[in-house]
Amino acid sequence: MTIRSGILAMAIVGAGCGDDSMGTAMSGTSAGGGSSAAGIKACNDVASAVDATCVRCGAMPGECSASFMSTRSCGQAVGVRDSDTLYRLCIPSVMRLTCEQLAANPVGALDASCQGQILFPR
Repeated sequence: MTIRSGILAMAIVGAGCGDDSMGTAMSGTSAGGGSSAAGIKACNDVASAVDATCVRCGAMPGECSASFMSTRSCGQAVGVRDSDTLYRLCIPSVMRLTCEQLAANPVGALDASCQGQILFPR
C-alpha cells in the first residue's frame, strides 16, 4: 500500500506568516519572521500524529513524518492559525484516518479545520 502522507503537508501547512485567508485569529506568530515555540510544537505534534497513523498502517517509524515535512522543517514554523482547533479537531482527524484513506486521498478525509494550520515564513 502506498501511503500518501506528503499531500497531508500541503493541506495542513499554511502558505506563509500573516496569510489568514480563513479570517481567523493566528496564535504564536513571531513578529520578526523567526520561528516561534508554538509553531514548532504544533508542527511537531502534527508530524507525530501523521507518523503514528502511518505506522498503524504498516509504515516504518519516521517514514511518514519525513515525507510529511519534505519541503519544510518544523524548526522554521512561525505560528499556528488556530491552536485550539488544531488540537481539538485537526489532529484527532489525522489520527482517525483509515489505512485506505491514507493510501487514497487523506486530505479529503481530514477535518476542514486542518487547512493551513502551521504557518511558515513566505
